[in-house]
This record gives sequence, structure tokens and C-alpha cells, in this order.
Amino acid sequence: MEEVAAWCIGGTQLCARSEVWAAWVQGIGSVAAIVAAVWIAWWQRRLDHRRSDLRAKEETYRAIQVGMFYSGKLLWCLQDHVDACAARNRRALEEARAVLRDIATWAGSIQVERLPFNALAAFFAARRIATVAQQRWNELGSEQSPDYDDWRRVFDDLREQADDALAKLFDERVAVDASLHKQPAAERLTSDQSRR
Repeated sequence: MEEVAAWCIGGTQLCARSEVWAAWVQGIGSVAAIVAAVWIAWWQRRLDHRRSDLRAKEETYRAIQVGMFYSGKLLWCLQDHVDACAARNRRALEEARAVLRDIATWAGSIQVERLPFNALAAFFAARRIATVAQQRWNELGSEQSPDYDDWRRVFDDLREQADDALAKLFDERVAVDASLHKQPAAERLTSDQSRR
């Protein structure tokens, strides 16, 4: 005897044997499993891209921070030069020169490949300012009785340029910071969980 399933489709009296229903359920289940696998792979790829984008933005942010630290130290050092020239204090100038040499060596620690274009331009402007300051120092060191007012103006001009470079780096950091905090809360939660 053939058993007929008691199930009917859509209120009709279309009934089938249990083997036919089993084949249909298995086929629909297989299609649903394939669709789910494709969707999960797509979703995972999308999360991976978002995480890598977030990681790249964070690395850019850190590189800008280091560039700002460099430019800030340069600005501080040049202000010390201006103050020492105003006080006509040769010893303070020598101490500021030692700091300037240290700052010049720190430039190599910055990951310039991570800096966006405007931040890169600002950082290289700061490096150029440090180089020019060292050149000016060499000229100042060769003078027996330097004109401190003239040198104060030279270092003050360099300090203003360094301040402009620092301001540009700050603007870039604000832009990157805004893009980091603009991401949806669900993405931040996912990226925070992935770091743990």
C-alpha cells in the first residue's frame, strides 16, 4: 500500500507521497544551505575589509601623532632658540642645538608611508625646517660675536614655519579622528571584539 502524506500545498488538495516530500525538503534545504554559505562568506569578507580599513586608519592616526610629536618638539626647540637669542645666552643656545640634533635623528622613526598626502607634506616641511635650522646653527657657530637680534628673527621665522607644519598635521589628525569615530557602533563593537 502506498501511504499518502496528509500535507497539502496552499490549501489545495495536491498531496504527495512522503518520498516526494522528502526530496523536495532536501532540495530546498540544500539550496538554503548554499545561499547561507555564500551570504556568510560575503559577510565575513565585508567584516575583514572593514577591519583592515579600520586598522589602516588607526596606523595612519598613530603615524600622524608621531609626526605631530616630532613637529611639536621642533617647535619647542626653536622657541628655546628664540628665547636664548633674546636673552643673548650662548649656553642656552648650545643646549637647544643639542636638542635640535636629537630631533633630526628622530625623523627616521616616522612611518612616512602611512601619512596622507597633506600630513606628508607638513612632515617634510618640518624636516626641511629642522635641516635649515641646523644650517643656520652652523653659520651662527662660525661667528665670533653673533648679532643675537638677527638670529632671533631667523629662528623665530623658522619657529613660525614649524608652527604652520604642526597645525597642518593637527588638521590631518582631526580628519582621521573624525573618520575613525564616524563608523557605525556595530562596526566599532565588531572591531573591538576582534582585538581581544
